[in-house]
Amino acid sequence: MPRLLLVLFAALMATNLFAQGPSLLKAGDLLTVTTANRPQYSGDFLVGSDGSFTVQVLGRFEAAGRTLKDVEAGVRKRVREFVRDAEVTVILKQELPSFVYLVAPRVQDGAVIWIPGMTVRQLIGKYNDLQPLDSYAAKLYSQGQRAVDIDLVALMRQGDQSQDKELKPGDVLALLPAADKPVWVVGSVRTPGQVRLRSSEGVKEAIAAAGGASVSTSPAEMTVLLRRGLETFRSTLSEVSQREVWEVKDGDTIVVQAPLEVAVSVGGFVKKPGEVSVREGSPLMAAIVQAGGVEDQGTLERTLLFRSGEVRVFDARSLADGGTDPGAKVQSGDFVYVPENKRDYSVLGFVVKPGRKLIPDGRAVRLADALAAADGLAPRGTYRHAVVLRADGKGVYVAKRYDFDTYVKGGDVGQNPEILPGDIVFFDQVSGTNLGDLLRFLPNLLLFDRLF
Repeated sequence: MPRLLLVLFAALMATNLFAQGPSLLKAGDLLTVTTANRPQYSGDFLVGSDGSFTVQVLGRFEAAGRTLKDVEAGVRKRVREFVRDAEVTVILKQELPSFVYLVAPRVQDGAVIWIPGMTVRQLIGKYNDLQPLDSYAAKLYSQGQRAVDIDLVALMRQGDQSQDKELKPGDVLALLPAADKPVWVVGSVRTPGQVRLRSSEGVKEAIAAAGGASVSTSPAEMTVLLRRGLETFRSTLSEVSQREVWEVKDGDTIVVQAPLEVAVSVGGFVKKPGEVSVREGSPLMAAIVQAGGVEDQGTLERTLLFRSGEVRVFDARSLADGGTDPGAKVQSGDFVYVPENKRDYSVLGFVVKPGRKLIPDGRAVRLADALAAADGLAPRGTYRHAVVLRADGKGVYVAKRYDFDTYVKGGDVGQNPEILPGDIVFFDQVSGTNLGDLLRFLPNLLLFDRLF
């Protein structure tokens, strides 16, 4: 029988012999028997290894496993056979200490004096030379009860109070060698190399044993590979941290990978055209952001992606606020082109800065916005005569007049229409211009706008 099991067996035998609870006497206790006016029947008596003590003349008395009250009654009964109505008292002068036991490899003296309220944590804390806690399978043996498994790692490292059982005299805490499995953890971890796992542990515990991830990247963006022979399994660090994705076996290799950086070229109407570095698989918008974002004259509506001789068109406006498109992920060597924004309208007439104005991506432009883009009315202009000229389905411009003053003063939203690409906005003077005349002079107005 291995030495560790022999020690455990001896501790359990000691439990059966002596651990009867603090209210019961046991071998080694010192008793004082006092019989009034009869010194021959009085004195100090040690409970022997057989559980009894002997009083001169009176003979032998059983004590181990009995209470003081029971022993006192037995002595009194025997004394009164010689002295009628004799008064007898028995007290516990000195109690032999109760013990709890720690059985573990390399622990020579595992007997610890028991004190009321002692717990597993306090018992473990008395030993500084224990091996790493995850190398043990801990079991707590109490008399008359089934062995209880104790998770030492959860107790000592994670503070799991449910594992901190209160000990009773004679309890035995056995730290048996845990069945373990060697695996390799490499890649973006703090201490790559071989780690040993208990049979119940998996990928999450293996990565933690290797010090955890060595880069400050979102776990959802980090890849975890498990390699077993010719097989490779793939997941994310976020997934393996939340649940057991695979069963880890002896000899497995776990690879933790941070996202790769790839070079992407960005051109067109961006603030800093050129080559940028982004994480592989990032949304197309990430490359545009790295290039400084879109210039005022640019648009994301028809963003071009050149890849390996193929050109794809994306409406990337939905990506500008953090949205994602599974089909718009960049790869190494990609070229992204942001085109010019040709969604424009013109503001003419009695305004401070007439001319061509752009409709920004993702924004609706209304009459009020058009006036603001032209820096407001000129001295002779008026809110009361605002005209919007818009081409119909045949390309013929149709004029519609609005009283913008009623929107400014009364909030009439019907007088603040949306301006569409190709519209011409004309702010008239106080006297007003006939709409027919305005349409006839429209070519001259547009020519004036292009020239000046």
